[in-house]
Amino acid sequence: MIRLRKRPFVGFMSDPLSVSAREMELDGDHIRIMRRGQVSAMSVRTLESAPSLRKGMLGTALTIRAGKNDTITLKGAGHHAATEFAEGVSQAWIRFNLAALEKEAERLDRILDALQTLSAPSRYPAACHIKPLLDDARALEGSLLSKLSAEAIGPKMVARIAPIRQFSADPRTSRANGIGTFVTAELDRWKDFFDTIESKPLTQEQRLSVVVDEDATLVLAGAGSGKTSVITAKAAYLVKAGIRQPEEILLLAFAKNAAAEMSERVVEPDMQDLMRRFPRLKISFKTIHASKGLEADHVILLNADSGRVGFPSEIVDDTLLSLVSPEEETFENAEERRVMYVAMTRARHTLTILTSNARPSSFVTELRKDPAYGISAVPGAEPEAHVCGQCQGRLLGVTGQDGRIWYRCEHVQHCGNLLPACQSCGTALPRAAEGTVEARCSCGATYLTCTDCEDGWLVERIGTYGKFLGCVRYPTCVGKAKTATSRRRTGSKSKRRTR
Repeated sequence: MIRLRKRPFVGFMSDPLSVSAREMELDGDHIRIMRRGQVSAMSVRTLESAPSLRKGMLGTALTIRAGKNDTITLKGAGHHAATEFAEGVSQAWIRFNLAALEKEAERLDRILDALQTLSAPSRYPAACHIKPLLDDARALEGSLLSKLSAEAIGPKMVARIAPIRQFSADPRTSRANGIGTFVTAELDRWKDFFDTIESKPLTQEQRLSVVVDEDATLVLAGAGSGKTSVITAKAAYLVKAGIRQPEEILLLAFAKNAAAEMSERVVEPDMQDLMRRFPRLKISFKTIHASKGLEADHVILLNADSGRVGFPSEIVDDTLLSLVSPEEETFENAEERRVMYVAMTRARHTLTILTSNARPSSFVTELRKDPAYGISAVPGAEPEAHVCGQCQGRLLGVTGQDGRIWYRCEHVQHCGNLLPACQSCGTALPRAAEGTVEARCSCGATYLTCTDCEDGWLVERIGTYGKFLGCVRYPTCVGKAKTATSRRRTGSKSKRRTR
């Protein structure tokens, strides 16, 4: 505790009416003020600036400003005592502000990382994607950042939190800049696609209409300006870019002939090029039910995946249906099993089944286990087996929208485990080496394992107070460790203290 009192005689001469404070005490983060027989208190959190000193002939006056209309002055104090008290208040004020920032360090880092991504986004920054970030940034601004003092936290920290404050105040500019960066890069990346998707290259306006992916987009166009070209190119672009799955897209047209035209141009854009290159090639698209009684030399079965809308479907029927349905058949998924049989027996020579490594159909799994069917996988299609430390499933490699390789649990609907590929090679998955504290990749790179989770390893990150090691599964896992440099610095400090 630090106490400051006005000197009796000098204090009376400088403040004969006892308007100013008679005594002040600093106790932790609180300041007690005594004047005119009354005691009041204030938190250092409310200070607008560090205490100011004014030295005069009748002693030193100390002034504390806690708001526009809340200024407290103690006159007639000794200069040395006033200086010591002011320094104590300043240090408490700075500690309080920095401690408040430290409590929100992870949240601060998360928002800053998101804003960094927004400056060069890998996907269109639609309003629905920006709103959660804006809500989080504004909540942090209201609860903490707006209450911090620039003088207390220092210019370096002011510069660090500036992007969040700027985004909170003007999110439209940040989003517009992100959209401009994304659109420019995307138009260049998909130039060949836009040049060849239709018989004539798409115009600049048509290309913009395709890559803009707002929550709701209105495109105004006159007759003959290529509206159908835009719609079909948009659907094909969304699928090819991995932004949407085909089953997530619904195209509606007013007339049947327009709907048929869109269907042909969306589903078979690559087929037109194949037909030009191989004039004798004949490919037809049919549902399994429509193919009954027909045969083909080579049959390709698409989307043999598991899931709620997979094949077979995993949607559970209402129990009331069992009261009116025939007795359940002994074979699991008997009806869809018969449909699978129909698909397989349409082929005269070869049957190719396209399935997901991460979510293969149970029928595909069954066929592969039975050697009688002679099923063979495409070379390189077999995923390397990695056990998920969260649920003991398989970790399978997938390519993200940013083009990077990630390893996701096969039980994606129930387990959220997701790991990036090795930073060195960008393809393989580092795994913990038995009997060591290292995660090793097949490319030779090694990392420290995370002690807080089964699968993660530590990579260098930059936080509020400099570099540290954080888990690659952040924010799911918040495992941390000091860098080698930090450990050496800490060790040298402790040795000096020992002496």
